[in-house]
Amino acid sequence: GPWLRTGCNDFIVLDYQDGTHATLAGLGKPILDQLRLELDPFHSKAELKRLRIAGDPNHQGTFPPGGEAQRVEFAKPARGRYFALEALDAHDGGKSASIADLSILRPDGTALGSQLWTVASVSSEETTQEAAGAVNAIDGQISNYWMTEWKCSQPPHPHWLVIDLGREEEIAGFVYVPRQGAEAEATGRIRSYQTRVGSALVQAP
Repeated sequence: GPWLRTGCNDFIVLDYQDGTHATLAGLGKPILDQLRLELDPFHSKAELKRLRIAGDPNHQGTFPPGGEAQRVEFAKPARGRYFALEALDAHDGGKSASIADLSILRPDGTALGSQLWTVASVSSEETTQEAAGAVNAIDGQISNYWMTEWKCSQPPHPHWLVIDLGREEEIAGFVYVPRQGAEAEATGRIRSYQTRVGSALVQAP
């Protein structure tokens, strides 16, 4: 149907790309056969950046099996711009790691807002056989997930996901939601893990 009405029309645009000059225009014919993933702010570009947070892990632990959300509180808060969850192995014994969703906790126990978050780095992601890019772990949905690469290669543990919070924050813990689904299908659920918090990134080996 028509998207313009006779008279004055208002447009509300949600723009994720600061500093760009955009033009709003109508087309006589729709564009249905072109993908411009490089212009999609939700399409991960972290595959070119194998970076890790400098310094030692601030926390280590083990997640129980199953698909329930796991709330983790640190012994003491850590401050930094970057947060990383690093998977050391998986409950299914395989090489993959997956995350349905991550939330980060303030010292008062509430969730930190994710409006400024981006993926700063990821060890690998599966974008060939399925749309399981790293950005799925921070989009607030549990119906999709980040999965490490498995189609063209199957890199072993450790795997990691580094989140750029957009500014330095005080971090007191996090909530990890495993990949959802039946146990046999939800591959890559993390068992042993560690976290890092900091404000400097270094090249991973």
